[in-house]
Amino acid sequence: MNCFQIQTFLLTFVFFLFSFSKGFILESNNKDVPSKDFYKNGEILEFESDNEERKKRRKRINTLLRQREENERKRKQQRERELKNRKERERMLREKRRERRQKELENRRKNEKRRREERARRRREEMEKRKSTTRTTRSSTLTTTTFLTTTTISTTVSTTSSPNPTP
Repeated sequence: MNCFQIQTFLLTFVFFLFSFSKGFILESNNKDVPSKDFYKNGEILEFESDNEERKKRRKRINTLLRQREENERKRKQQRERELKNRKERERMLREKRRERRQKELENRRKNEKRRREERARRRREEMEKRKSTTRTTRSSTLTTTTFLTTTTISTTVSTTSSPNPTP
């Protein structure tokens, strides 16, 4: 096929396409043209029906889209609330742990202080025990007179006294 034949074919195709379509109305075919009484009889043209269907569909789609956006917004708010609550719980747990650690450290300090005081008290008592254990040295002179000679014997007696005798 040459270029001229292709153009002719396309023109005839387009002509027939428009001539048999509803959008193109010949003057000889006046029965497809709606009259003024057409609307008064309560009949609806097909394109108006399609238009109504499109409006309904568009309305449904818009409603669904709004609903979807609303659901997404609600889910986002829910996630934000959950995140906020989780952070708050974690903060509270950290605070409780910190307080517990502080109490434990304070108790350890008190116990250590008590132990040190107890050790110091025991040392003082031990030192006082040692001081109260007295060592006394007594000297006594025994003089015996025998017939002609006088003999003097000197003895040293050491005594240890303590309030609690050790076995």
